[in-house]
Amino acid sequence: MLFGVDWHDRYGHGMVLNAFVLTGILGGYTTLSSMQLDAVKLSEKKRGRLATSYLLLSVAAGLLAGALGAALARAQG
Repeated sequence: MLFGVDWHDRYGHGMVLNAFVLTGILGGYTTLSSMQLDAVKLSEKKRGRLATSYLLLSVAAGLLAGALGAALARAQG
């Protein structure tokens, strides 16, 4: 409701701002929460090594994807 009513009243049709907040911040938060929950579930099943690998590889893949996206953006600009 906050983003559907109050956000529109305060900021108008700021599509870029809406996309940043809804996709960037909230999407990133839920993705991080899901990743951590998956790792905890693996740990509870006595799969600690797999949980650690999962977390490390997920973060590394995210950093690599971010770097690739930044490089592509610079190449286009």
